[in-house]
Amino acid sequence: MQDSDIVVSYVVTVYNKEPYIGYTVASLLTQEGHIPSEYIFVDDVSSDRSLEVIAEATRGVANVTVVKNSVNRGPSVRLNQGARLAKGKYIQFIDSDDIMAANATAVMLRLIEQYNADVVHGSWDKTGIKSAKLVGRRLNDNAPYKVSDAPLEFVFKERIRRMCQMVRRETFLEAGGSDEKVFIQDESLGLRLARVAKRFIWLDAPVIFIPALEGELSRNVFQLNHDRFLANYHMITQFPDLNETARRQLYRRCVSSFWKQQRRMHGWLPLLFSPIFARYVQSKWRLLPVDRPWLDATNQFFLQLTGVLRVKPE
Repeated sequence: MQDSDIVVSYVVTVYNKEPYIGYTVASLLTQEGHIPSEYIFVDDVSSDRSLEVIAEATRGVANVTVVKNSVNRGPSVRLNQGARLAKGKYIQFIDSDDIMAANATAVMLRLIEQYNADVVHGSWDKTGIKSAKLVGRRLNDNAPYKVSDAPLEFVFKERIRRMCQMVRRETFLEAGGSDEKVFIQDESLGLRLARVAKRFIWLDAPVIFIPALEGELSRNVFQLNHDRFLANYHMITQFPDLNETARRQLYRRCVSSFWKQQRRMHGWLPLLFSPIFARYVQSKWRLLPVDRPWLDATNQFFLQLTGVLRVKPE
């Protein structure tokens, strides 16, 4: 198969997922529809047997690329690194401990081509079931979906997070991928893709199944609040051409992230008469104008927050 024949490029970032990655690979290799595909695994300096498991699981499989690195820099950087190597018309992302529904690619590909869309984003199911029992599980072939020609507005309304996207390669490149100043890509990738996309599809069905996991990064609430704030703050500061409504929506998310962090650190009662609680309530009630000095000061708070991972220089 020539590079020009590849339709879908799967990009998987890997860091110490030895117990799960073999099942993730199996869910990709057994996708329905015989769609010409390539498989790109980007390792972020794993210290376990993740790479050996990938080698075993893909032995004899064509179009497999494994990228090794010398510095641990986080999933945002490694996702972009893998996507820039993609040769397919579409890129599909998946975390290295998730299981892709057996017909996910076929359903998403049908929709993205039927509506000439730039991005199709599915939902997920946090099952609590072990990985081995999830491989081969399917989503409804005729699951409901929504099509929007105002992608950024759509992202604000729906739960557009996690690695559930299929995106046109040129759309990804135009967007610049995920924000490499933010450790985890979940919040930033959807926002940045929606900024440049012309048509966005939300597939209201789980395209990935999240198994029972141990030590997952998403359990670190400080990390989630930190990364969510930065992803939205950078959208405001890096893209001044965004319309005022979008800027206010992003600002609302920044306020929400800071409020959740303060609540996590101090509890509800000490904050009931605080300025952040008043700001949070006002932002929930209406879209406030962007307060740039407050944003910049809050950005410094998050940059000094302990207990979170940040992107290291190369």
